[in-house]
Amino acid sequence: MMATFRELFEKYMGENASAEELIQLQQYIQDEKNDALLNELLAEAFTDGAVPMAGDYSLEEVFRQLKERAADPDRAKEGAPRVVRLRRWRRLKYAAAIILLVGTGATVDYVVHRYKKEEQPRPSLAVHRDADIGPGKDQAVLTLADGKKVILDSTVKGSITNQGGTAVSNVNGRICYQPAGGAQEIVYNTMTTARGNQYQMLLPDGTRVWLNAASSLRFPTAFSGPVRKVELTGEGYFAVARDARHPFIVSLHHSEVKVLGTEFNIMAYSDGPATQTTLVEGRVAIRSGTQEMTIEPGKMATVDTSDGRIDLQEADVDEVTAWRYGQLSFNHVDLRTIMRQISRWYNVDVHYEGKIPDKRFGGVVDRNVNLSIILDFLQKNGVHSRREGDQITILP
Repeated sequence: MMATFRELFEKYMGENASAEELIQLQQYIQDEKNDALLNELLAEAFTDGAVPMAGDYSLEEVFRQLKERAADPDRAKEGAPRVVRLRRWRRLKYAAAIILLVGTGATVDYVVHRYKKEEQPRPSLAVHRDADIGPGKDQAVLTLADGKKVILDSTVKGSITNQGGTAVSNVNGRICYQPAGGAQEIVYNTMTTARGNQYQMLLPDGTRVWLNAASSLRFPTAFSGPVRKVELTGEGYFAVARDARHPFIVSLHHSEVKVLGTEFNIMAYSDGPATQTTLVEGRVAIRSGTQEMTIEPGKMATVDTSDGRIDLQEADVDEVTAWRYGQLSFNHVDLRTIMRQISRWYNVDVHYEGKIPDKRFGGVVDRNVNLSIILDFLQKNGVHSRREGDQITILP
């Protein structure tokens, strides 16, 4: 059965269309009868239909590029133009680097800005004469059972060590633990990411973990006994290998999360007022003191660090997990929340001079841009700052 225009367009945006599907899409785009639908699909792709286009790229310009490419047989098998490929289809709501300013009253004003990566940011209060600060990178420190520390980055490849019958290696930028044969001794390792770093790992049971900046995970080199237990501080995304006989438990400072096999995100930074567990798929149970609550996909369990109370609410899963896909995402959050994320990812300290601006923000920012671009966005939305080295001061 022939795929629809929408189905082919979604594959195109996700960069997983075959050569034949690209040619079929080209035929749809060339047909003027589909112009209205093409405009609609582009509007959804850039803004989910919620935000008017503005900035360097317009719907008209992208429409023109697609039409031009569709008319050229030699370009039919190319992927989406760079201007279009600035977002993940379905996973994120907005393209490029965007800040949407949300007013404190009932009225919501949207400000959309797009950038070209080769474009240098314009000088402003937010862009100081100091050298710009680049985004974070894939790097971590692995502390072995004997206290030895191994710096993990792009230069570390292959076998690292053998601990208690478990082989430890770095494969494609991910630390992996696999049985090496013989008796396995249970010893503990700790993976730590500094501010401005993130890293991935594969635990001995096949569970995959993504650690965000300023986080750590303590875990055994081999799982034994009735449960598989790890300890997390900071933020991590877990894709737990299913094992009904051995529940997987993530221990936090004020609570713990118990699962069998599922995917979820936990944010448990010490500088936050609460820990948040957001379920992507499967089921998990949250326990805090004498309270226990089971949550379902699309829900977030928040544990207040002051009294241990658990609250359940709807979650914007795309927003919560955006960091895994190279984005900073916000949904009607205050300035302190935004600056905490910026501080962790860009390894900077944030200070406030006078009253903190009473504004709330929503939107998505590319985590691969330099700090000056984000500060420039904030300034355009009325948040002025001064940067001196790795110190940012928010001005009244």
